[in-house]
Amino acid sequence: MALAGAGTLAAFDTAAAQPRIYTIGVVVTDRVDSAVLPAHMRSHHPVLVRHLDRDVRGAVAAVGRFRTRRLPPLPDGESYSDQAAQSVDFVVRVALIKAHKVYTNEILYNTRGEFSEAADLGPRDGGSPYEVVSLPSLTAEIEVRLVDSRRDAILWSASRESTIVVSHDKRLFIYNAWKYPGSSDPSIVRAFLVDILRLQQANRWVDRALGVSDRWFISHPGDDLKAIRSLLSGLAASFGTDLEDNVPLEGRIQAVVPGRESEVEILLNIGARHGVVPRLRLDVWPPRPAQRKVGQIEVVSVDSTTAVARWRKLDKKLKNSAEDLQGYRVISRKRTSRR
Repeated sequence: MALAGAGTLAAFDTAAAQPRIYTIGVVVTDRVDSAVLPAHMRSHHPVLVRHLDRDVRGAVAAVGRFRTRRLPPLPDGESYSDQAAQSVDFVVRVALIKAHKVYTNEILYNTRGEFSEAADLGPRDGGSPYEVVSLPSLTAEIEVRLVDSRRDAILWSASRESTIVVSHDKRLFIYNAWKYPGSSDPSIVRAFLVDILRLQQANRWVDRALGVSDRWFISHPGDDLKAIRSLLSGLAASFGTDLEDNVPLEGRIQAVVPGRESEVEILLNIGARHGVVPRLRLDVWPPRPAQRKVGQIEVVSVDSTTAVARWRKLDKKLKNSAEDLQGYRVISRKRTSRR
């Protein structure tokens, strides 16, 4: 089988490259326990969920071959009505599991009377060998499922989680209230201690971190809100490639033309821009409403919006009329990740 040259692809009408555009329903469900959130994050949380919904739909649209439709969340175990299911091809279900304020501990080693982050340094010039400090942090987690709504089948799922330290002033901290009572600046204690203690009581992770540390650093509410927004936006954008690799790709046979060495070349109206790569295999189906696979092809050459393939399998009844298959559908159920 000879690969199609530039001339074959150049003769292709790229303006006619119109692969099927799927409609993806997007559902965002909030499963965060608001009891573990500090007051400023609890009041802002509904806004955060709305932003996540927008970011998820933006990530789906950024793939370039999907339309999106927002669907309302449903209780566990319930399905959308037939009408809602028929209005979309697939559903992306995103569950917000975590969007919490936490603390991350770090060890600072004492050298020459000052604390250093160099872990290979031990005690010098007397004094304590190290101290443990708690840094204000945020953790977020989302679960993503790609569902074929008509068959109620999960095509792909993943969990994405990340934790970051929030920007903070290294001069603004409270000494561990249990280890060193009365050692901190009273004005800082009045401003921040109540929220920290509430967070400690509500979250076991925070309780363990703060309980063993010597100093608790502080971040401002505005920095918390900005950081959690950025963290969730990054998680929402992270699954675009996986989504594209798991949503079926559908195109059409544009033409079947004679090739070299008695072979034929199958010209497709989809290319690299749509996710086609060399050696990709696609099943061949007649135009709708037919629901019977009649063969399989393998891509041998790719342009930005077009591709050339060869036959791997073809129904015996069609072999004598293979050149008349213009308009037949070609479908790839799943592609190898391009990460």
